[in-house]
Amino acid sequence: MRDGDQWVNSMAQTSVKDEIISRLDGFTLEELERVLQLVQTISTSHLPPAKPVENLLKYVGSIPADDLQAMSAAIEECERVDPSE
Repeated sequence: MRDGDQWVNSMAQTSVKDEIISRLDGFTLEELERVLQLVQTISTSHLPPAKPVENLLKYVGSIPADDLQAMSAAIEECERVDPSE
């Protein structure tokens, strides 16, 4: 994208944002909550789709048992609460 195109795109985004904000001024709390839910849905909808669990099966057994034990012990250690802290 050229610099001029970026500037035009930036200005268009600003204009759209300003229009959205100006329209929100008259909304009730319930309407604003609905808008927020919509925005949250849209913002997560562009995430790539999850991979099927079958794709992970090729990794089964690839971590040595000793390493798994060490990781498990480290996790257990992190879960402990020291009341003196």
